[in-house]
Amino acid sequence: MTVDVLILGAGPAGLAAAGALGRTLRRVLILAEDEHPNRGSHPLHGVLACEGMNRVDFITQSQQQITSAYQNVRLESDIAKSVTAIGTPGKPAFEVRTASGVVHQTRRLILATGAVHELPTEIYGFTSCWPDHIYQCLLCDGFERANGPHGVGVLAWPLSEHHVHLALRARCFNTRVVVYTNGCDTDEQQREAEKLFAPLLSQFVTLQQARISRLEPLPVPEGPGVRLHLDSGNTECADFLVYKTLTRPGSADLATQLGLPTAEVPGHGTFITREEPTGSTNVPGVYVCGDAGSPIKGVAPAMAQGVCAADVIWGGLVEEDRYKYLYFFTNLSMDIGIIGAGVIGLSIALVLSEAGYHVTVVARELPGDSSLLWASPWAGAGILPYPTNHGRDLQAATYRYFWSLAQTDPSSGVQRTPVREYFDDRGNDDSEIWYQSLVVDYHRLPGHLLGFTYLSTTVNPDLYLPWLQGQAVTHGVRFIRQTVDSISMARSVSGARVIINASGLGALQLAPDPAVAAVRGHVLLLKSKDAAVAAQEMILFQGSQYTYCIPRMGTGGVILGGVSQPGDMRRTADPDARNDIIARVQGLAPDIVRSIDPGGVEIEDIVAFRPGREGGYRLDCDGRTIHAYGFGGLGYTYSYGVALKVRGIVNRLREEEVDGY
Repeated sequence: MTVDVLILGAGPAGLAAAGALGRTLRRVLILAEDEHPNRGSHPLHGVLACEGMNRVDFITQSQQQITSAYQNVRLESDIAKSVTAIGTPGKPAFEVRTASGVVHQTRRLILATGAVHELPTEIYGFTSCWPDHIYQCLLCDGFERANGPHGVGVLAWPLSEHHVHLALRARCFNTRVVVYTNGCDTDEQQREAEKLFAPLLSQFVTLQQARISRLEPLPVPEGPGVRLHLDSGNTECADFLVYKTLTRPGSADLATQLGLPTAEVPGHGTFITREEPTGSTNVPGVYVCGDAGSPIKGVAPAMAQGVCAADVIWGGLVEEDRYKYLYFFTNLSMDIGIIGAGVIGLSIALVLSEAGYHVTVVARELPGDSSLLWASPWAGAGILPYPTNHGRDLQAATYRYFWSLAQTDPSSGVQRTPVREYFDDRGNDDSEIWYQSLVVDYHRLPGHLLGFTYLSTTVNPDLYLPWLQGQAVTHGVRFIRQTVDSISMARSVSGARVIINASGLGALQLAPDPAVAAVRGHVLLLKSKDAAVAAQEMILFQGSQYTYCIPRMGTGGVILGGVSQPGDMRRTADPDARNDIIARVQGLAPDIVRSIDPGGVEIEDIVAFRPGREGGYRLDCDGRTIHAYGFGGLGYTYSYGVALKVRGIVNRLREEEVDGY
């Protein structure tokens, strides 16, 4: 995988960097072990809104939130085993090989692997008390056990002036502080310890110079705390112990491979050398965040370092791309060919041309044609979101687009309209109606059926399709009327490097895709002023029947439906179906049915074929061919969202060309 930024480590520093970079739309990959270093540790303190939270829960929830919020951020359970610089100082790049054998390439690398604590091995039970009862940072821990019955113990070896300061900090939490030197081998060492703590011994601390043989957590009635077993045979208790561990970077071997220097900080350990506050190193493109590069331990400081590094990395990537993109866009163009001039193809053409691409549409039918195999002119075209988990973002974008267009350009054939919608197969629970938070003025209807109202838009295809084409032409889109029998032929006719297959039913042959199937539709167009007056809202009934009533702007007519018959290729209207549609509509909108005067109203039967696809629509990229078809009777509902999605794919293809240039 090739990414913009690869982050080693999914602790606070790495996740903070990933979240910040996710917001810049950069491609980010996080590699981390399944087991978090702080698993089983004491609660988290010092992070706003997370006080007392379990540290593992904090990391787990942070990982889930970031990867859910930013689709461009991925988290994989793997470990980097080797890192090689493959770029130049002006254009850094790195190759990372993992324990599973996967090779990743990245433009920037963040080492956020944390630190390894060097715990004493000579004292039995030390690791069982760390870090729940033995603390290294009294700013992070200690408050919860302040003024306990047993006092505080300071583990002070090898002895230094730093332990005097640590003892003074410990006394802030308890008046009883014992300093344990873990034995002095000589009388001189004993005198040195007494001299070091002499100013404190009389009032502030007690000096215990016996060796510690064993530590164990206090049982529940006595605890929380630690029992210390001394070589003298005595035992002592403490509410908690303080021990300043020495640490080394968790990624020390990778730092060596990259040529990153380390530095020793007395009393703290060894750290990868980094610049403050950016986290940059002597190797261009490599950054260090968190405990691996800083003696200041803590979740909040690590997060701050991650965000600082992310900001610097983003700025560096932008500058690195600036001259490359300027040259590329000045000297190279990307021509786009689109097969199909239905609502999907035309929407894509307009969006891409607005983005500056050179677009050519190759189509058998164009706006104004009346072929029954071309579905777009015959659609009822109500923008009615569908309660499915698939393509919600596409539907939401389309709803917002048409809602705005109805206000800004009525000549487009789009108008705002009230909607009344019913389901008889979902009980009375609207929790799965995801779009209730999207649409304007959503309200439940009383009754045993699931019913609700909201505001949406209806589209008149006779006006909207020519409007789309006209807008596209204004932005330089070229139209060629021609039937093509293959993707390669479309590429030849259009002269385009990238082809977008928005051919609807034509995808059966062009993709080729055996899942594509025609779905016969039969609707009635009532050309009656009385019916138009009666139809002041869109009405939709789904479940045991599929019935709808959609006013058509600018024609004085109303669309009544519907029939959905997969695989039925009859092109003639069925009189029984007409009567059935009228009867069903009567139950929903009796005023419209009463307006039908057999002697004075014109009823037009419309039979056309929707571009269905078993398994749902296809919207993906195969090399330099993008497929966008199979939307059935929801082409208008998905159209603008599909166009935006295709634009994103085309942008990515162009970026890949730039990266490889």
